[in-house]
Amino acid sequence: MARREVVQYTDDITGEPLDADKVSTVELSYGGKDYVLDLSHESSLKLATTLDPWITAARKVPRSSTPRRGASQADKARNKAIREWARENGYEVSARGQIAKDVIEAYDNR
Repeated sequence: MARREVVQYTDDITGEPLDADKVSTVELSYGGKDYVLDLSHESSLKLATTLDPWITAARKVPRSSTPRRGASQADKARNKAIREWARENGYEVSARGQIAKDVIEAYDNR
């Protein structure tokens, strides 16, 4: 038996169905929360027009000032492996925090 899954996009404002190649995915942040909208071209233009006065008056935030996301599970597993290897090979590493660049390089070059 075969199975076929179909993804149907709809405009989050109008509810109209959209072709996959005509979806405008808009990401925005407000009040410390991140949002994503799937919009038609028309709805995307309407949003841009509506927000334009506020965007024009706003200051851009440098990327380095944006909050960092936590480490992924893969990053955590890699850091744990590096710490274990480093201790076994005479390097001093803390249980938490950033691992020294020279320790990471030694691990990668082992």
